[in-house]
Amino acid sequence: MSNYYVSTLPQARGEHVVHAEGCPQLERMPFRVNLGEYPTSDDAVEKARILFPHVVGCQQCAAQRQHGDERSDDANSSGMS
Repeated sequence: MSNYYVSTLPQARGEHVVHAEGCPQLERMPFRVNLGEYPTSDDAVEKARILFPHVVGCQQCAAQRQHGDERSDDANSSGMS
């Protein structure tokens, strides 16, 4: 599970963006709310929608998580053999 944050300042199109801890974009986001730990970014986005009507997940985070999850899945499957 990862810890997620949502920006409190919307982007130009009015969307608040959810980022996973460790995302490079997070460093440039001084105004944010810690959403807590979630198994997926989709779960974190749903939580953020309680706070803000227009929420999207960070595409950079999603790409990094998917790539990282593939690596951990490979490691887990090789350890089980």
